[in-house]
Amino acid sequence: KMIDISIGGLSFQYVDTFAQEKPVSELIILMPGSQYHLDQLPCRSVSDIPLPSELSFSSIPVRRRSMEFGMLTDKQRTKLEQFIRHCTGFLPPIKELIHSANRCMETFHTP
Repeated sequence: KMIDISIGGLSFQYVDTFAQEKPVSELIILMPGSQYHLDQLPCRSVSDIPLPSELSFSSIPVRRRSMEFGMLTDKQRTKLEQFIRHCTGFLPPIKELIHSANRCMETFHTP
């Protein structure tokens, strides 16, 4: 379940199956029943933390993972902006988007 999304990345919650996971370097975002399909978004995991159980008797481990987007193509950026507008009805001014994207690229490509 997606928790939040911005031009710089997203976070989601998931059920921890304790299976060994391969590192994720690309994401696919699908929105059922709509035209939104964002494919091969470059990314990296920046955090993965356990979430407290919403039900006191539940033993199902749920986690929150935050992902930072890498260098997006113009087409990916446009589709992501459309997706954010559709989901939130808001997109920050272009100056903020450029600053955020530049900061994200610097972080993503720093050795």
